[in-house]
Amino acid sequence: APRVIIDPHPRNARAIRAYEKAGFRPIGRRQSQYGDVVLMAVDAAQGDTEEGD
Repeated sequence: APRVIIDPHPRNARAIRAYEKAGFRPIGRRQSQYGDVVLMAVDAAQGDTEEGD
């Protein structure tokens, strides 16, 4: 299944909460070129289609 991965800054609690409400879950941390990030992922539901299809 397709997976969407995002990487908000660990001090951006508002963004992390919003992503969690959207179904994202933390899967780890890493260093990026911008500093420490939280990796968050959500698996796309099978059969989802874009509106208007």
